[in-house]
Amino acid sequence: MARPSDSPRTSTDYEVAAEELVALMSLRGVEAKSHIDSEFGGISGLCRRLKTDPFQGISTNENDISKRKELYGQNKLGHGRPPQFRDVLKETAMSLRPIILGMAAIGSTAACSSFFINNRRMVRAAEASTLVVVFAAVVVLIGAFVRFQKLKTQYITDEKAKKKAWTELFSNQCYCIRNGKQTKVEALELVCGDVVEINKGDRLPVDGVLLQAWDLKVDEVTLSNTQFEKEIVLRKSRDQDPLLFAGSQVVEGNAKVLVTAVGNNIQLQQPHPSPPASPR
Repeated sequence: MARPSDSPRTSTDYEVAAEELVALMSLRGVEAKSHIDSEFGGISGLCRRLKTDPFQGISTNENDISKRKELYGQNKLGHGRPPQFRDVLKETAMSLRPIILGMAAIGSTAACSSFFINNRRMVRAAEASTLVVVFAAVVVLIGAFVRFQKLKTQYITDEKAKKKAWTELFSNQCYCIRNGKQTKVEALELVCGDVVEINKGDRLPVDGVLLQAWDLKVDEVTLSNTQFEKEIVLRKSRDQDPLLFAGSQVVEGNAKVLVTAVGNNIQLQQPHPSPPASPR
């Protein structure tokens, strides 16, 4: 899958980069609307840059769809980066630095004192310092190993949960407009620029911008960082809150949505996604 930073752009390519769309989707509410107007010339301008007709959708031409997948990614999620022992080792060494420095100070003090083994020979400073270094290394290695095992277990658990949740989402079929006709496609086959139709009960498999909305309300609890929220229902409109996000569920109404992010570029895959806008 092509990453946003790897997306080549020429005069014949689409006129907006994947990273620009990800940046847009990180905004919320009126700020997002203002950004669309100032940076893209409104929603119609964004459609032009994505070579999409808001009423006809995109072409069914395979070359066009393949190009969109190449530039903006496919609607599939890659695996998260597993914990690396070298990274954990470095973090552990930094977190234990005060302890290590304290041990070094004690070792240096002991090395400078005159004491004997079996009342015969004095322990040299180099030998005492070596013992301190070895002991400190053992402490760091043990601490890093324990932390690495915990992170590895948590990573496996998180990946299983994510796979289950997103498999259900991406296994759905969606209605989109291609060549002016309503077309039923697998969620995995959606691409940036598609015009998707959503109705009450649907769960979005992509991020997008509202083209048209009729009394639309969605639950964006999946974007919340708190585990105590049961639902966050927001009324969506082109003028006040035009962005929709993967994982959100339509509570009321229906709409047409311009797809702006798929797969690893959706907000839920970003390191620190912005929380939902304030309910209105």
